[in-house]
Amino acid sequence: MRQSDDEADLDRHREAFRRDRMALVRSQGPETFDQAQALYRDAATGEVVVVRDAFPGVSPAGPVEAFIERLRMAWWRARRQFRGDGELRPLAGLYARFLPEVGFDYVVEFRADPAAPDADDHAGPVCCWRVDARGRATKLRPPADEGEFHDMTGTFFDLRAGWRWLVAAHRAAGELAVAEVQAGYLIGARAGVPGDPDPASREDPALAAALSAWDRRGYDALEFLAGPVAERYPFPGERYGEWLDEPATAAVEAGQTELFVLADSTAFIDCVQDLCGHREIDLALGGDEDDPRLVFSKGPLRVDRPLSYPFLRALHTGRTFIEGTRLFFSPTIDALDDAHELWLVAKARIEDHALSVEDGDVLIARDAAGQIVARVNLLGLVGGRQRRGQAGADELLRLLGYDARLGRFVLRGGRLDRCPISGDPAVVGKVIRPLALLGVDPRTLAGVVVGQHLVCYTLDGPEWSTPIEPKPGRTIADLEAAWRAGLEAAPAELLDAGTLGDDAVLLVGREAGSFVLEPGRVRAALAAMGDEDGGARFAYAFFADALVVARGKLTGAALHRARLAALEAVQARFPDRTWPLDVARPIDLDGPTVGRVELAR
Repeated sequence: MRQSDDEADLDRHREAFRRDRMALVRSQGPETFDQAQALYRDAATGEVVVVRDAFPGVSPAGPVEAFIERLRMAWWRARRQFRGDGELRPLAGLYARFLPEVGFDYVVEFRADPAAPDADDHAGPVCCWRVDARGRATKLRPPADEGEFHDMTGTFFDLRAGWRWLVAAHRAAGELAVAEVQAGYLIGARAGVPGDPDPASREDPALAAALSAWDRRGYDALEFLAGPVAERYPFPGERYGEWLDEPATAAVEAGQTELFVLADSTAFIDCVQDLCGHREIDLALGGDEDDPRLVFSKGPLRVDRPLSYPFLRALHTGRTFIEGTRLFFSPTIDALDDAHELWLVAKARIEDHALSVEDGDVLIARDAAGQIVARVNLLGLVGGRQRRGQAGADELLRLLGYDARLGRFVLRGGRLDRCPISGDPAVVGKVIRPLALLGVDPRTLAGVVVGQHLVCYTLDGPEWSTPIEPKPGRTIADLEAAWRAGLEAAPAELLDAGTLGDDAVLLVGREAGSFVLEPGRVRAALAAMGDEDGGARFAYAFFADALVVARGKLTGAALHRARLAALEAVQARFPDRTWPLDVARPIDLDGPTVGRVELAR
């Protein structure tokens, strides 16, 4: 087969890949996931064989040059070695990532060396492509660093890596450095004045001149990432000290370097609107000047969430507006979307009761006499469903407590040993959730608010985990006793457990992060790994399904490495549960183990 034939086929498949990606972007918007294609020539038939990959839930973690190297050594190496059922000669690989901050699709193109298709030293990317919304592609060289990527695309591949590049540029030149992340979002670094308690009020002609060069939009937030004001924010982690290098962090902490963000909150709201628009969810601004809130609605369902906390946390934790909106509002949007489906099924299938929604999320069912026979919080029930079609509709009705065979609502009974949906044996669970991402009014759940989190109880069966609602005569002490009683009968399972650097271990399993509530659970998990030592440790529940336990307190780069390791593990095992839990506390393991924890075989 001539090389010109390979080039012609590659051109054709590259263009088809772009068209497919454009359709996906139009459908998914900011939730567009990574995709890849590997092309091969079948020696027997001469035809081109395409192997497709999809990577939902994967997000940037590190500079673009490191990402491309990981693609080369992991994805592209594996695809070059794939042979299938016949004799396949690898031709090329295309890996695409959407950049919603600027609306470009970014494609990395690899080629196989016909003379040495398996040789890693001949497998680097040959070029990259920037594809706009109209499908026009611009060929680019592989970027050397975040600065070059920014010059080519108008944004950073990974904003935290972009911050590192910007600070390095500022420190090398000794001059003000400013870069645009996306419309309405500028980041910068300048020389500081040690001891200045309010850098935002200090006159700075160079900063004023630099900012005047950008679009004249209504910027309403000038935030400095360090200093007295920043320290008052209730953000538990992920600040600059985790993702800058040690010299840069020391300079910021000493006031020698000042990091700042100039942002427009309306641009942040626009990103939330874009996320909602692809789910047909309406968004409005509510609350007041002191407590602005975003109101999400779909049909009769409505829920509101604070605006200031996620907006400011995105700025102070090195996230783009798109990353911030997906992280902090996707759980609410998912819950509202699922609750609306539940409402539609109920309206279509329950014909002998009058149904309505009160308070934006509570379904009220009345019988023919007008008596209320069911009151169900729709947002508190949704999630975790596997079935669709008729079986899925029946499952949804069971969620509501409606028996389709009997044609009426049935009492759930309030038992703590049976799943209210399936009737299977169940045990009481205890989990911790961030209030900012809860999705429902915490007063509708049986639990206790502790700072920025809710410790609540669930009823866990083989298929379902449902929140327990408050009930007269049943106290938190009753639920705590039921939880402890069930620990021996239902051992927790760790899907993965291993050592990290910095004298720490990573535990991964459903709700492993909630082990942080009980040191005895942590000790049981470590014992399952063969670690029987007691003493003081530090526990970090970065996510609901991962726990890092260290012998010493993790700070700076070590804390960041642990967080990334936990994120990578959760993305692989629980891709739809990567929202931050952010609980860290010292624990004492000198007490007894609590419950049983087993390692998956």
